[in-house]
Amino acid sequence: EASDLSEYHHHQLLQILKFTRTQRETAVREVEREIQDTGDNSLTADDFSHDEVKTIFDGLCKVVKSTLQTELQHISHCNAVLVKQLFVQAENHGVSITADTSTLENKTVLDQVAELEKDLSAAALKKAPPLTNKAPLAAMGGGGGDGDAQKLLQENLQLKERLSKLQTQCTTILKEKTAVTDE
Repeated sequence: EASDLSEYHHHQLLQILKFTRTQRETAVREVEREIQDTGDNSLTADDFSHDEVKTIFDGLCKVVKSTLQTELQHISHCNAVLVKQLFVQAENHGVSITADTSTLENKTVLDQVAELEKDLSAAALKKAPPLTNKAPLAAMGGGGGDGDAQKLLQENLQLKERLSKLQTQCTTILKEKTAVTDE
């Protein structure tokens, strides 16, 4: 459900839906074009025999099947690339995530996505929330990701404190060196 997401990830989901909608519309236009081309090229006479009509429809069926296969394969490959990107980002942050393929055909979840897509508006896409340094880690749940994120944030704070102390020590040493050199 979209409400389970941070504002940033909700925006990303809207971007994905916009992209997939565009891909879907392109596929539909391609099928429409193929049907129109078949009609323009095949329907030149006023009367057709049963065999001629069957031949035209068989040819149309082959063209539509081939076009759909190509377009659906492209969409499938785009989705695989997207999932791969998410897995790589998760791994880069030391988090393991899994894909629950059982929800991919869950009617309720699909209806929620359809509703979200229906509500898709240009204003929602223009107003992307800024990505903070914490967003990728904090947003990754499950598999101990939240605990890992907390550990990393704590370690980061400790390293910042240590860096600050080292900078202070360096400044003190440089002042002492300058004083000794001046003497």
